[in-house]
Amino acid sequence: MNLNDFLERIPLFNKVTSVLVCESDFNGLKAAVITRKGQDLVVAHETRSDNPDFSAAVAEVVAQVRVQGWAGKHAALLSPAVMMALLELPIAAKNKLAPKQLADQIQYELEPLINQHLGSLTIGRLLVLQGLLTDEQVEDILSHQAELNNAQSNNYISSTSVHKRFGEVADSLGYISLARIKSYLDRQACFKTSSEDIQCGWSAQGLAVGEDIPRNMHHWLTSAINKTLLRQWQAAFTAQDIKLSAIYPLVGSAASLLNTQSKVDSHQLLIEVTPSSVVGVYLVGDQVHGLHVLPNSAQSTLNNIAEAFHVLEQENLLNIVLADSASANQAEAIKLSNSVEHVINRPAMALQNDALNQTGHTTLGMLGVARHIMRMKGASLITGVSVQEPQPPLLQNVAVRAVLALLVLLLTVGIVESVQKVRESLISSENDELQVEVDRIKAEEAKIQAKIDEVKKLKEQIKTLNDNNKSVIDMTELLTTTLPKRNEMVSSLLVNLTKLVPDDVVLNHFSEDPQAGFHISAWSLTDKSANLFIKNLQTAVNPLGYQIRDIDIAQSIGRLGLMGYKVEFNATALSEEEWKALKESIANEELAQEADINQDQQVSEQALSANENISVSGAAVDVAVSASQATASDASPTSAAVEKP
Repeated sequence: MNLNDFLERIPLFNKVTSVLVCESDFNGLKAAVITRKGQDLVVAHETRSDNPDFSAAVAEVVAQVRVQGWAGKHAALLSPAVMMALLELPIAAKNKLAPKQLADQIQYELEPLINQHLGSLTIGRLLVLQGLLTDEQVEDILSHQAELNNAQSNNYISSTSVHKRFGEVADSLGYISLARIKSYLDRQACFKTSSEDIQCGWSAQGLAVGEDIPRNMHHWLTSAINKTLLRQWQAAFTAQDIKLSAIYPLVGSAASLLNTQSKVDSHQLLIEVTPSSVVGVYLVGDQVHGLHVLPNSAQSTLNNIAEAFHVLEQENLLNIVLADSASANQAEAIKLSNSVEHVINRPAMALQNDALNQTGHTTLGMLGVARHIMRMKGASLITGVSVQEPQPPLLQNVAVRAVLALLVLLLTVGIVESVQKVRESLISSENDELQVEVDRIKAEEAKIQAKIDEVKKLKEQIKTLNDNNKSVIDMTELLTTTLPKRNEMVSSLLVNLTKLVPDDVVLNHFSEDPQAGFHISAWSLTDKSANLFIKNLQTAVNPLGYQIRDIDIAQSIGRLGLMGYKVEFNATALSEEEWKALKESIANEELAQEADINQDQQVSEQALSANENISVSGAAVDVAVSASQATASDASPTSAAVEKP
């Protein structure tokens, strides 16, 4: 896998908006440049070539669309050599099989079918399609050919017996000349090969349902082509610097143009008609659940359409759509549509597309292939054979892993080198700056120290200014937000108190604690008034987020000596748990303070006792000193008396 193939497998780099779609049949090669505009298709250019040599025909149509202004690189091909089939496999759409394993399974199922399909592309069929022979004449030629060859086989003694070919027998019967047959044998070479290797394409279509279908079987829409033919056609496009993306069956691709829905009760039957084939595609919602392909000729078109209809007809069928790519003009198309409705005895809607209004060579199948290449709606209803071999997921591909590993390695090396260069540059710059600084320090050491002192002073000033600024901000917050909100709340609380205090209740005390909230003390003439006052106050302060806690109502003498009730309570914004925790904290602090006071008292008492002991000891020392001094004074005269003589 080269880099271009790798990038094209990434959706971001694989947005095809213009594609050259070619259709090869027994008459030549038709080509159209189809571009995408939103959800619509536009035929930008079209041309055709009647050259029997396929490579030369590709070169001609590419040269013509290049002259018309197309500069694209992508192409797709419809060919009679590609067969299609609807398989029933015990493999779900989402499975763990590698693409190569799935391809091998599908190839095993398709090998006998592709051989049978390629065997039907005989020279006799080609001549019937061209209108040069009839089906009856072909049967007559084949019958005479078999008789002549059998007769010569029995005459084993003769050494001059030669196997009779189809053209020789046709010429001998006078149906067509050998020279004319020779020109069509060249066209047949584009669809015949002796190789048996095939390549497949597929699209999952959902669970298969039916009385004769085993459980857990799934529909797979498949296509196949001889690998040698595929490589020949790929080489023809590559020689013109065009990338051939995929090759599609000549019929069935118009299904992607249908207006399908995901509803499982939407049943449609598409009958697509070309000069060489008739196909019936039965759709349930946006999945293919039935397929029937028949070879076609001008004489048998209606019979083939009727057969496809009767083979695929079901009770739930809602719409029948006719995709006519065989009629040469509008009059023939209308005639065919009327004949189809008469044969199947049901209305058939003609499949049309605005992109074909001004075209002459483009078919519905070519438009369907363009939708598939550009991954538009309905793309899953058809399938082609990709020119590339089945590839594993990107991250499982050895080449992709090698590329990613190389990219990571290159990225790592680049980052390391960049970091190293940056570090070297920084080190060099730092060395230069350090050398300059060293020289400056040696010359002006005292000056630098002074500058350092100034910087320290500036830092202290800045710190002081920052502290002042923070204080100003805090003060501003306090004055502009906190205090107004608090004043509003306190005012509301006071207003409620003023309104709610009955005539027989007197407020004695109103205080606030930063944590506990407000403490209110009052006196009420009656117990009922006290309770009513507290109840009304609770209702009033509840919108403010406050609750009444620790209500205490007890008999007490009022100011005028009247007997009434003392009322005390707290209005707090704390929850019940927080309030209990606060009270416990206050109680603990009071106990701690009381313990501290007791300890201080004990320490004071011990200090007082120690002072008293020190005083007593001092007194004893004073007495001893006095006695000593007295003794000394008594002894001195004696000494003097002794020394005096």
